[in-house]
Amino acid sequence: MATIVKVNKRVHKSNLIDSDTGAECKTEKVVDITADCSEARGQGRVFLLFIRAKRGRIVQIVRSNPGEAFKGMRIHFLVDELEGEMHVASRDDTFGFWAWRLGLAKQEFRALIEANAPA
Repeated sequence: MATIVKVNKRVHKSNLIDSDTGAECKTEKVVDITADCSEARGQGRVFLLFIRAKRGRIVQIVRSNPGEAFKGMRIHFLVDELEGEMHVASRDDTFGFWAWRLGLAKQEFRALIEANAPA
């Protein structure tokens, strides 16, 4: 069950720069999805950071290291372009690989992201 986390501007930094404007991308919403990820339990936590850039909404997936609240692997995707990720060849499928590593099907992961993304 996804849980909304109060945004802490110092802790929940995306470290992303909007390539269109050069401005730092600020986190709008943080969701802890650890409970939804069968492969993540006991191995750190999984967060979705939602960020808005000129080009659109971005989701940054953060898989924290065990014992470290917010340090670990990160990757980001444009929320409004996730449909395209459903048709990527398996050898190039970064989104699918992340879904698999978290114990989710690609469609399930996409639905989880879209359900929690701010409008």
